[in-house]
Amino acid sequence: MRGRLNLEAEAIGQLEIMAKGGGYLVGDATGEAQLAYTEERLRLLYVGITRARRELIITWNTGQRDDEPRQAAAPFLALYTFWESKQGTGDEPSA
Repeated sequence: MRGRLNLEAEAIGQLEIMAKGGGYLVGDATGEAQLAYTEERLRLLYVGITRARRELIITWNTGQRDDEPRQAAAPFLALYTFWESKQGTGDEPSA
């Protein structure tokens, strides 16, 4: 990483663009790499949730920064909202 660029992804992106003969924009490969990483993490979260048999405990890192409000990542907030919406409806997610 340099600044906010993923140097490995940028180098690979440059090579791919050179092979295709297109134009290169700095940061595009970093954005694509971040998106791919996020997609993989969400897939792993889904697998973990769907394979839980008896109990599922989800935790998250609140980090070390005191200058920002601490909250769970968006997927965890969405799961919690879904879980809350099912409470008391007779449609409770199975434990």
